[in-house]
Amino acid sequence: MRAAVFQGDGVVSVVDRSDLSITTADEVLIGVEVNGLCGSDLRAFAVPPQMAYDQGVVVGHEFVGRVIEVGPAVTSVREGDRVTAIPNISCQALKASIVP
Repeated sequence: MRAAVFQGDGVVSVVDRSDLSITTADEVLIGVEVNGLCGSDLRAFAVPPQMAYDQGVVVGHEFVGRVIEVGPAVTSVREGDRVTAIPNISCQALKASIVP
């Protein structure tokens, strides 16, 4: 899968993440079909940044995709289901912080 990865200093690279797999019984692997960037992402890309992201963080938590694989404990979705995330988790939970 391709992923947009924050490299630092206003640089984002699209890289191949072919090594993805579920690692625990309650995980779901989602193949992203459409992705958006939020205002926090854009503030982190500014130079100088208005929000600090850790280098290497995958950006774009607003997406739609299909379930590729589910762990054995997952009962709410199955392979092939179309899903999205709940994007109201604050960006700080994504290893980000506001720059004063």
